[in-house]
Amino acid sequence: MTTALSPAAATVAPRFRGATALVRLAKIGDETALAALQMTAQDRERAALRGQLTPPVVQALQLESVRRQAEVRAARAQRPNYDRISERTPGGAEKRLRKVAFERALAVARFRSSTHGAETKIKLVGRGQEGATSTTTKTSPQKVGLPNAYSRKAFFVVCSSHEFRVSAAFWSVADRVEPGVVWLTPELRVRQGRGTSLVVERVTPKARRAA
Repeated sequence: MTTALSPAAATVAPRFRGATALVRLAKIGDETALAALQMTAQDRERAALRGQLTPPVVQALQLESVRRQAEVRAARAQRPNYDRISERTPGGAEKRLRKVAFERALAVARFRSSTHGAETKIKLVGRGQEGATSTTTKTSPQKVGLPNAYSRKAFFVVCSSHEFRVSAAFWSVADRVEPGVVWLTPELRVRQGRGTSLVVERVTPKARRAA
């Protein structure tokens, strides 16, 4: 069985990593390869993270976010009793592992931050205290280490600060990673707002299925 390629899909091969391999896969009948060829880069990444593409297609794309997702799942599988461990040993290995896993989710989300003086804080909290805040401030160029020449061009620079409060509930959504979004619990997510701001949303089960 072969799959017909549209003219647009057939000429896209040189334009992104793995496209040539996707064309070959599509020609031998991999429908997800054909679909991936016609997606935007963000949609391809989202589909790969959600398991909507076949393994050969995911392997051809060589996405860093997929590699990070696999690392998070492997780390999670090694600690099946993470909730009980965190409750018995505050400050122990589970908390360190949780912070690392959340940092990887943030790396996939790629939230916008200021060019200078950007700060990201991760606080490990108890269940029910999850959340996120974002602030922007103005400061002098010298305070963020810019040279004097920059100071003559600008009176101030804008700095951004992101704070995330992450509980052990994060483990139930640690593998739910995607650009522009991080999940704190199965019902609570943080997405990119305007500029460098963050928006915290409580999501119903129906809305999660639709997403």
